[in-house]
Amino acid sequence: MSNLETDYGTIIQYISMWIQLNLSLNYYSKNITNLKKNYPLVTVAKRKRSFC
Repeated sequence: MSNLETDYGTIIQYISMWIQLNLSLNYYSKNITNLKKNYPLVTVAKRKRSFC
């Protein structure tokens, strides 16, 4: 029975880790799309700095 309990605990841990991973991936993907939108501005700013 103790083995089943520990297995259940590890399963719950894995599920919570998986949920956290999905949430963070979703968050980062949203941020990446925002970064892609702003990326041309960033590259232009970097180029201007390098020329100056």
